Amino acid sequence: MNDNMRDLEVMRRLVFLMISVWSVLGVQTMAGATVCPKDLDSNELSFLDKTASDVYSTECQYRVLQCMSVNFCSIQWFFNGIPYDSWSLGNNSDTKFKLEDSNQTLKFLSADVDSEGTYTCVVSNGVRNINRSINLRIQEKIWLNKPIPLESSSGVCKDQMAVLGGNASFFCQFKYRNPGAFLQKSWRKLNQTYGGFQLVDFYYIPGTEFTHGYRKEDENVILTQKNCPEKPFKILSTWLNITNVTEEALGRYQVHCKISGFLTKVNLTLSLATTEEHVVKVTHTTIVVVVVTTMIILLSLVVLSWKRYGTDVKLWYHDHRAALETEGIISREKIVTIASPSKDI
Repeated sequence: MNDNMRDLEVMRRLVFLMISVWSVLGVQTMAGATVCPKDLDSNELSFLDKTASDVYSTECQYRVLQCMSVNFCSIQWFFNGIPYDSWSLGNNSDTKFKLEDSNQTLKFLSADVDSEGTYTCVVSNGVRNINRSINLRIQEKIWLNKPIPLESSSGVCKDQMAVLGGNASFFCQFKYRNPGAFLQKSWRKLNQTYGGFQLVDFYYIPGTEFTHGYRKEDENVILTQKNCPEKPFKILSTWLNITNVTEEALGRYQVHCKISGFLTKVNLTLSLATTEEHVVKVTHTTIVVVVVTTMIILLSLVVLSWKRYGTDVKLWYHDHRAALETEGIISREKIVTIASPSKDI
């Protein structure tokens, strides 16, 4: 019994000793990252250089944030207060980053929009800490390229024809990839007097009115790749309406689309429609009007006739039916009389 108790006591002490050893090793291991050499002078802990508090980067661009220091033993980074090991940057974006130079440099191989925020580095020598915060701002990437006119079979950016006194419209579309840039569009008409194209806003033609407008929209493109692919095209649609076309309104026109110094011009012509086309158009319209008008008149005549003579028609029908029924009764009586012989015979 005593031997058993002694064995249990030994086992208990061995387990306690093992737990103590592992606890000490664990504490030393955890503290090893922050324990600094004793010969470091806490008064000499400082940053090597100054860094702007705001750093700007274009999306998907290479960018470096630095906390170059002296007399330090550890540097920790935080993003909006979140420790480095818990960052989720790049999980659903093209952000790629890593730490270098004993954590003094935070290098972004690609800084996407989700990397925008405040980065704080905490530098320690085991006695005191210093910190620096840097605000990283991500700007949308500018894709500089010339606007591209869209052409299709639906009359986009095509010459037009009109009759005198009628209306005409031009409609054009342009593709571009730099939505953040300043975009300009304008409609112009060739002024024969001055020998150049003049803005329609300042081109006066008696009896003719110019109105124009535009809208922006995204091209129907689905992006299936990452690594900062090219942005989908934007679409600029613009139109010019010409009311009451006169001879002076006929001629050459231009539409301008300018983005960040890149200018695209499209020449268009408004010409007079031929007489044959005009006659055919008017004839078709006249036929439709005549047919519709005739149907309305006939329907009106039917309604009015029934309203005026409906009662007479009903009375005539009633009398005629009564007469027919009376004749039928008389005929049946005659047949019965002939078929039945007299009892006196």
